[in-house]
Amino acid sequence: MTDKELHRLRRSELLEIMLEQSKRIKELEEKNRILEQELSRRYLIMEKAGTLARASIHLNKMFETTQETADMYLRSVEALCRRKAKEAGAEAEWEQTRAKIDQKMKAQLKESRASAESEVGRNGDSQ
Repeated sequence: MTDKELHRLRRSELLEIMLEQSKRIKELEEKNRILEQELSRRYLIMEKAGTLARASIHLNKMFETTQETADMYLRSVEALCRRKAKEAGAEAEWEQTRAKIDQKMKAQLKESRASAESEVGRNGDSQ
């Protein structure tokens, strides 16, 4: 509506237009408030996702280091057992011992991973 048209309106018509505009402003303000809340919620979700991703990367590095350490330990135990087995001439015994060591190491590593993953789950839920 142009200025000229507004000047020709009666006072009651102008008040009605102002009332409609006031209602529209309130509706838009409410919509804006709701959208700002949704935006804040999404930022929080993104922040939590980033925190979990960093925790996951840290855990993966920790698992890699743990695996490398376990492999080194296993190799040293294997070398010691081979030497002992050769000294005793008991190669079959060596294979049994090696299999037991492998089982124990795998069980311990599996337990460590499960424990760490449950810890990350608890920390992720609390955030």
